[in-house]
Amino acid sequence: MFEPNGKTGLDGKQASELAEVNTLYYRFVISGICLLLLFIHLGLEYHDGHLTKLDPEALAIAVVGISPWLAHVFSSAKVLGTELHFVKQEVVRNTFKIEDQQRITNQLVIYSLAELPYRILWKLGHTDHYREYRFDNLGEMPRWINLLYDNGLIQPRGQNYIVVDSLQNGIELVSLFKPTPAGEFLMTLRGEPEELRKARLRAGAIP
Repeated sequence: MFEPNGKTGLDGKQASELAEVNTLYYRFVISGICLLLLFIHLGLEYHDGHLTKLDPEALAIAVVGISPWLAHVFSSAKVLGTELHFVKQEVVRNTFKIEDQQRITNQLVIYSLAELPYRILWKLGHTDHYREYRFDNLGEMPRWINLLYDNGLIQPRGQNYIVVDSLQNGIELVSLFKPTPAGEFLMTLRGEPEELRKARLRAGAIP
C-alpha cells in the first residue's frame, strides 16, 4: 500500500482519501485472517456432526476480527460527541447574544418616549391622583398630546376622534383621553416618572 506523505505529490484531499483506503484495506485483511483462523479452530472442535464447545480462544479470535470496525465506530462516536458539544456551546453563546440584544431592544423601546410626554401618559393613566389634569394650549402640551395620540399610546374616551389643536384651554384631559393597551404596557415596564414620584411623596399621597 502507498503511504500518504509529502513525497508522493498528493494534495491533502488525495492523501486523506488514500489513508482511508489503506485503513479499509487493513481492516479487511485483519478480519479475513481472523475469520479463517476461526473456521480452522471451530473445525478442529467439530466432532460427530456437532460443535462440542465454543471456547475462549474462539471468542478471542472473533473479538480481534471485529475490533478494527469497533474502533472506527468508537472513533466516529467520539468525533460526533465533540461536534455535538461544539454545537451546544454555539447554541448557548447565541442564546446569550439574543438575550442581550433583547434587553437592549427593550431598553430602547421603554425609554424611546421622552420624559415630558411620558409624564402626560402617566397622569392620564392614573386618574386617582390626577383627576383635575387640565389642557394647556399655550405651551408644549398640544405637541406631546398629538405625539402620544399618533403613536397609539392614548385614545379618546367615548369618541372616535379628537382634534387636539381645537381643544379648549383648561379642559380636563382625563375626561377625554385614556391610555391604550400599548400605553398601559409601557407604563408597566417603565414605572412612575421620578419627578412625579417625588412630588407625590412630598404631597403625602399614597402610592
